[in-house]
Parts: sequence; structure tokens; C-alpha cells
Amino acid sequence: MNIYRRILKFTKPYGWQVVFHTLFAIIAVFATGIALSLLDPVLNLLFTEKKNPSSLNTEQFSLKFNEIFNQYIAGIIEEQGKVEALAISIGFIVGINLIGNVFKYLAAIFMAIIRTGVIKDIRTRLFEVIKSLPVGYFEEERKGNIISRMTSDVNEVEKSVVVTFQSLIRAPITILFFLFLMFSYSWKLTLFIFAVLPITAFIISMLAKSLRKDAYNTQDMMAWIMSVLDEVISGVKIIKAFNGEKYIAKVFGSYNEKYSYHLRRQ
Repeated sequence: MNIYRRILKFTKPYGWQVVFHTLFAIIAVFATGIALSLLDPVLNLLFTEKKNPSSLNTEQFSLKFNEIFNQYIAGIIEEQGKVEALAISIGFIVGINLIGNVFKYLAAIFMAIIRTGVIKDIRTRLFEVIKSLPVGYFEEERKGNIISRMTSDVNEVEKSVVVTFQSLIRAPITILFFLFLMFSYSWKLTLFIFAVLPITAFIISMLAKSLRKDAYNTQDMMAWIMSVLDEVISGVKIIKAFNGEKYIAKVFGSYNEKYSYHLRRQ
């Protein structure tokens, strides 16, 4: 959570973008949920012999919106037949999905503005910090490590910005909304899922720890690769003078192989 809070501090200059992104993301979640909730009632009304919607399982139609939609589709079936009702139902669901996708796209646009702005600010601040460091720091620290912080590490932070918004804004709303839908359809099945959830969460947490370790090793190997590359570029005359091409290629290949290994494990 501390990492999320530190990242969110950089979003303060983009307050309006955050508001619009959150709003559009919420609308997209609700549109997706409504479209999914209408699939089961439509299938029941179209492919069962029961013509009266009130005779269907009321547990499945606990949502008021679904009840209204059921009555409407039932009227279409009685007046025009199931084929026409199916066409209208599909058009209705596709329309809701299109609306949801439009708002997803709008949310993604504002997310891109936030993400690129935050990364720009972080990179600027990091450059100011590097510029103000004492000379002794650069003598002890590898140049490749510093360059890696400015490039690959900042790119990882860019991914973290998206994950932060998904974890703190979109994910809770999505979970709550779909939990409401799940309990509306079948509270017994939902409780069964909750019973299995701790086992799944434990397995995922173990995998996440392993992935975090591999991610750290990947970044470390990238820093070494950048260091070797910097040494080759800055000391190419010395390397050629002492015929060290094979040795430096072996060193570079070793770090590159380790980097690829840890990258595959992520």
C-alpha cells in the first residue's frame, strides 16, 4: 500500500483526468455487468417452454431491470415470435456492450494522459536527483545501474501506475458490482466460491512472491547489461588493444542469458 500511495502522490496535478477516468471506468463496469445479467433471462425466455415470465425462477430475476426486460421480451415473443425477440435481445445486449466499450476507450484515453504525465514527472524528478548527487556516488555506483533506473525501472513504474488505478479504483467497484450480481443469481453458489477463495488466494500469493523475486533479478541483470555496454562503448579502444573482444562478449552473453532466464519466469 505504501508503494501505491507514493505513486498516487504524482497524480495530484492530474486531478480532473483522474475524476474522468474513474467516472468512465465505473460506467463501463456497470454496462458490462448489465449486459451479462441480461444473458441468462434472455436464454430462459427464448429457449424454455414457459411463456409467462412470472412462472420463471424469481431468484434469477431479482434485479428490477431484469424483470422489466423480461416483461418486454415476453411481450415480443407473444406478439412477433421468438426469432424477432431474439434479434431484439441480441441488438439490445450488443448495444449495451458497445456503450461499455466506448466508455472503456474514454477511460483508457484519460489513463494514458495520467500515465504519461506521471512518468514524465518521475523521470524529471529522478534526473534532478541524479544531477544533485555528489561525485563520489558516481565513482562507486555502476553507470549501467544509474541508466537502468532511468529507463527500465521507470518503465516498470509506468506499469505500476495502471495497476494502482486498477487495484484502488476499478477493481473494488468491479468486485462489489459483480458480487451483487452473483448474490442476486445464486447466493449458495457465491458462498461456495467464497469457501474456495482462500485456497486460490494462497496459491496466487505464493506465485506472486516468486514473480516479484524474478522481477527484481531481471532488473538487476538489466543493470549489469547496461554496465557492460557502457564499458564497451567507453573503453572500446582498450578492449581492442588487448584483444578482449571474446572475453567481453562472454561476459555480456552471461548476463544476457541470466536476464532472459528471469524474464521467462515472470
